[in-house]
Amino acid sequence: MPDSNSSNDLQRALQQIAMDLGDLRSAIQASEQRTQEFVRDTVQNSELQLTKLVRDTETNLLNAFFLFQEHEKIQFQRLKVDSGNASRAGELRIDNLEQRILELERRVLRRRDDDSAPRPS
Repeated sequence: MPDSNSSNDLQRALQQIAMDLGDLRSAIQASEQRTQEFVRDTVQNSELQLTKLVRDTETNLLNAFFLFQEHEKIQFQRLKVDSGNASRAGELRIDNLEQRILELERRVLRRRDDDSAPRPS
C-alpha cells in the first residue's frame, strides 16, 4: 500500500510544479510583452530619426539649390548688364560712324558745289 505521506508529498510536488509552471508562463508572457514594447519603441524611434534625416536632407538640398539659383541669377543679371552695355556701346559706335559719314557727305557736297559754282574770270 502506498504510504499516505509519499502520496501527500507527491501531491505537494505536483502542486509546486504547477505553480512553478504558472509563474514561468507569467514570466514568459511578461518577457514577450517587454520585447514587443522594446521592438515597437525602437521602430518608432527609428522612424522618427529617419523622418528627421529626410527633412534635414531636403532642407540642405533646398538651401543648396537656392544658393545655386541666387548665383545663377547674379550671373544672368551681369550678363544682361554686359550685353546691355555692349548693345549701348554698339549704338554709340554706329552713331559715331553716322556722324562721320554725314560730315564726309557734307564735305563732298561742298566740294561739288564749289566745283560747279561759276568762277570769276
